[in-house]
Amino acid sequence: MSEVDKTSPASIEYWFRCLDMDSDGALSMYELEYFYEEQLARLRKANIEAFNFEDMLCQLLDMIHPRHSDFITVNDIKKSGLAPQFYDALFNTMRFLEHEAKEPSQIRAERLLPPMSPWDRFVQNEYAALLAADSAGNS
Repeated sequence: MSEVDKTSPASIEYWFRCLDMDSDGALSMYELEYFYEEQLARLRKANIEAFNFEDMLCQLLDMIHPRHSDFITVNDIKKSGLAPQFYDALFNTMRFLEHEAKEPSQIRAERLLPPMSPWDRFVQNEYAALLAADSAGNS
């Protein structure tokens, strides 16, 4: 559930605890770099051009706008409203790239749709896939 919906308070806190290696309640730049290096290796292995850590760090800090420039707290992430993008950059780079690839017109169109939670979108997509598989099996 926490992978599908990174907007719920429980999910935000779960992913924060995963990143907070020393359990001090603050994400240091070292902790962020530690997790991003794994993503960077995966991207390079897939022959996908990627940001170096310094550039990604600037993007993460711009995304979250932490109260302190030396660390990020769970409250900083909650206040930003961008927890999915932040966590995807460090844990699920392919989803992060999907966020990055969206055209402004697509973002505007999505805002016009009735609000749907990430969980509802996941269920809708899974149901559509199930229907498609069922239709293909009955042909």
